[in-house]
Amino acid sequence: MIKFFKKFAVLFLIIVSGFQSLQAQETISIKEKYPKVFNINPYTFDLTELSQIDLEDMKQQAYFLMLQKDYENAARFYLYIVSRSMNDASACYDLARCYAYLGQAGYASKFLILAINNGFNNFTSIREDEAFNQLQQNSEFFNQYQAVLNAGKSLGENIYVKGEKLIKCRVLLPENYDPEITYPLVIGMHGFGGTTENFTQVWSDLERHSFIFVVPEGPYEAYPDTYTRSEQFSWDIGVRSLELYKRSDNLSPQFIVNVKKYINEKYKIGKSYIIGFSQGGGYAYVTGIKNPDVFEGIICFGASLPDTKKYPWFLSEEDIVKGNKLKVFIAHGKDDPHSIKNASEAKRILKKNDYEVKFQEFEGGHYINSSTFKTALEWFGIQ
Repeated sequence: MIKFFKKFAVLFLIIVSGFQSLQAQETISIKEKYPKVFNINPYTFDLTELSQIDLEDMKQQAYFLMLQKDYENAARFYLYIVSRSMNDASACYDLARCYAYLGQAGYASKFLILAINNGFNNFTSIREDEAFNQLQQNSEFFNQYQAVLNAGKSLGENIYVKGEKLIKCRVLLPENYDPEITYPLVIGMHGFGGTTENFTQVWSDLERHSFIFVVPEGPYEAYPDTYTRSEQFSWDIGVRSLELYKRSDNLSPQFIVNVKKYINEKYKIGKSYIIGFSQGGGYAYVTGIKNPDVFEGIICFGASLPDTKKYPWFLSEEDIVKGNKLKVFIAHGKDDPHSIKNASEAKRILKKNDYEVKFQEFEGGHYINSSTFKTALEWFGIQ
């Protein structure tokens, strides 16, 4: 590992040299170097300042903007994130991609190098990323881009092999739980970058509980290409590769079916349901539609029904036709940057195929509204 980072010393100096010399760093006092830090009073610090900045939510906003090809505004969000978390390798990499799409070779190369020095290590993705294609003729960018790829050759190529492992799930039982009573089961699928712990907030927001709630952890790391392992998870493999998507996409729905089977063996379970949020909502659609004899219904917040033409291996038109025993509750925030058109289109397609669908908008953005979740549970006869 030490030898690997030495190879990037020259690349790192490209960034550092533009700001201050190494000699100046040695002589300047720590108080002069970080004046804002020493202006903080640790005894009177206002904790509300921490809650006002949600960098993960800002990453989601930036991600949606990139999907909409609004690279300028996406760059604004990523710059804000990086200015407060300089070591965020994935944000630096996506910022490099934004600048590449904007034709800003200098910024693209600097943030690409910064991403590498912060631990981004998927050199295959860098080489195949279409964002950098249009800058290949720019000598300023190309020379540094090649230096990055050459430095990464010592790591070899990434390959992905199917394996088996045990994945954490959290189980929450109703108040005054009685093992002799049969309860409905609700499986919660968090969004991209979520965890089992933060998704249990969905349960906490309800006043009463008449069902067993199980929250599995997404099987993949949300940001797999960095050395710093963050506790954030995903339902897809997180590598931009059509081949890998085809191999891996259906493993997560099968995992959820396995969770249901396992819980059935441990508890007395009646009907089973899934609630999915954002990316988890997309996977909830697929899991439910492909398994209408396993799940009675699904609740999808801020999610899209996967496109059968783009991803036929994941969800086909035949799957949709065969799955119409499933009941579907679709919820979407009016201010959600993930377009409400996606939710409306899901409703249209499912109703066309004779699904029983309930669609509800709520005031707010990209989150699970507890009042709407309660309405969904009541619609299924759970609460």
